[in-house]
Amino acid sequence: MTIRPLVLAAAIVAGTLPGLGPVPAFAGAVAELHGAWRGCLHRSFGLQASLSGRMPAADAALRTCRDAEEAYLAALSASPLLDGDDVARVRPALLMRARDWLLGRRPSPI
Repeated sequence: MTIRPLVLAAAIVAGTLPGLGPVPAFAGAVAELHGAWRGCLHRSFGLQASLSGRMPAADAALRTCRDAEEAYLAALSASPLLDGDDVARVRPALLMRARDWLLGRRPSPI
């Protein structure tokens, strides 16, 4: 069974893997970093959206929260299931999903 890196990353954050059950304890740390990144995006977007349009606010939030994003992605790449190449490959799709989430185009969070 082949699992795509973005799906695998989401499973790690959720704490389970399809057909494999719970993942090791590092998933909790990854989930915390993911939550910190999402929280940063949400707060930054809310502040920026009140000052500018929604699209510039989404872009500004992604820039503002770059450190939190990098911490989250570094934790993912430390997983025994993903490597740095996998994370680099899915980063553009992850950022697109984050932008869509901020703009209300995606009902579920990133």
